[in-house]
Amino acid sequence: LGGNCRTIMVGTAATEGTNIDESISTCRFAQRVACIKNNAVVNEELDPALMIRRLKKEVAQLKDELTMISDEGDEEEFTAADMDECRKLVSAYLEETDLEAPFV
Repeated sequence: LGGNCRTIMVGTAATEGTNIDESISTCRFAQRVACIKNNAVVNEELDPALMIRRLKKEVAQLKDELTMISDEGDEEEFTAADMDECRKLVSAYLEETDLEAPFV
């Protein structure tokens, strides 16, 4: 028992004395089946054409991201003035005692 489906246990018990052992065995089995937990999930069929479009779109986005990261020729040089400005900002951040203060 188990898997990706809903499971129902139907047990039949006989009231005659000759079948009492079978009835008790059936009830015990039904109790054990009741303890089984399944997480049924709907199987989703994806349209292959839709999946291909989604994957192509993702590939294009990743290529654009890679191009932005690898394009070093378009970036401006980091000048001494930029370095000084960066040092000032870092020093101001490190000297700040108020933890709730915004970082500017």
